[in-house]
Amino acid sequence: MRPEFKNEPSIDSSQPSSREALERTPSAGKSLEELIDRAQRMALRYAEVSPYRLNPDQDVWEGIVRAIGRNAHTFGWPYCP
Repeated sequence: MRPEFKNEPSIDSSQPSSREALERTPSAGKSLEELIDRAQRMALRYAEVSPYRLNPDQDVWEGIVRAIGRNAHTFGWPYCP
């Protein structure tokens, strides 16, 4: 027999599954290449309008941009790597 717990979370069927939640993100339906391109444009624009500069080593910032695009493709949001 399974014991009852007072603070046991209940399953709420009104909450979307993780697959449904991913399908509702701004990245849904976009290819990895599109998301990497978007992350690159975002980084270049941010450097233009802010007091910050991109890393002078282009390989470093391109790697970060690719990772952001990959995270957007995988998780639905452009999380920092």
